[in-house]
Amino acid sequence: MTDSVIVPRPFAPLIVVTGLTRSGINLIGDMLHAGGIEGAESPDRPGYIYAIDPHINPYPRPPSRTIGILIERSLDAIAAAVNRDAALENRALDRCEMLALKNVLARNRIAARDRAASLFGPVFSFDFGRIIANPHDESQRLARVLREHYPAFCSIKAALAVRRIRKLPRLVTAVRAPVSMEPTREVAFEEREGAPA
Repeated sequence: MTDSVIVPRPFAPLIVVTGLTRSGINLIGDMLHAGGIEGAESPDRPGYIYAIDPHINPYPRPPSRTIGILIERSLDAIAAAVNRDAALENRALDRCEMLALKNVLARNRIAARDRAASLFGPVFSFDFGRIIANPHDESQRLARVLREHYPAFCSIKAALAVRRIRKLPRLVTAVRAPVSMEPTREVAFEEREGAPA
């Protein structure tokens, strides 16, 4: 069985996934890919591309129409992720450095929103925490955003991708019948055959 790939409608806009570094940009990309949207080969083709830290990196305005997907994450979570990366290089941040980092991140978040809106509008904001907490609802919201131009996007596959990547517990969808502790007929028959005559 092969994976299906969505053929976008003619002149479908480019999807630009943007946000701060360590905010969960790859998670949205994984959802789009699982839902059937491929990465764009070039900015003038349908599909999705990444624009990390748009306020710092000089991204040109794409030649085609765009839909911006801005992923946001709490400043504490981004700072913790940056600190984990620094700890791997044996230079963990102290308390003062963490406070300074959060102040910089707060300013960068505003600048990134403004720059993304000016380059990649319209921009739809998604929260990393909400995606992790409820991937089904957030992937349905993503499908509503993309419905006009990518109507075959599969929100169920996108939600399952989040669960698979983040290894979230599965939801119980039905009540199972209690398991009987009595041996089945086959087991009872095997026990009789092995018994001494």
